[in-house]
Amino acid sequence: EVKLVHISTAEVYGRLGFEGEENCECTEEGYLNPESPYAFTRKEGEDILLDGEYTNAGIVRVSNFFGPAQPPYYLIPIYAINVLAKKEVPLFPEGIWMDWLYLDDVIDGISLVVKKGIGKKLSNDFNIDIYNLAAKSDAENRIDNNEILGYIINYYNLDGVNKYNLRRNSRVNYRAKRPINTDKIR
Repeated sequence: EVKLVHISTAEVYGRLGFEGEENCECTEEGYLNPESPYAFTRKEGEDILLDGEYTNAGIVRVSNFFGPAQPPYYLIPIYAINVLAKKEVPLFPEGIWMDWLYLDDVIDGISLVVKKGIGKKLSNDFNIDIYNLAAKSDAENRIDNNEILGYIINYYNLDGVNKYNLRRNSRVNYRAKRPINTDKIR
């Protein structure tokens, strides 16, 4: 059984979408390039675990998730709260998508890592393994963030929602378009 699980983030991979990388998937063994303070701290947590003397540990890199009681600063609650309050809603540039996983699936994935305790030797002969946990949004099944906004507007049957352009938000650049390979945990 895995005794320690570090919950990391898929943001440790950084941005994809440079020429020739459009269809590349991030794998657990792939290059890490955290571009935000949040992603950097998660990578540092991984490094502490990998460099330490831990046995039966797992690292789970989770994509974006949604579910009950989600903090209001996440995308879906921001959209819902602003739509209902008739406030401006952040509009992502067209084509920006994120991989979305429901909270129950995140819990199931972490439980799987804990219960199975599957691992291989990655660091100093200690049993530590890394798993990506994502919805596997392939190119034909991706939902654009603006489509999510549309679903929320339709759900509440509202018209005339004010939108503002998020191009000025630098976080858009490294949150968008990060296909995650989940073959290892499946």
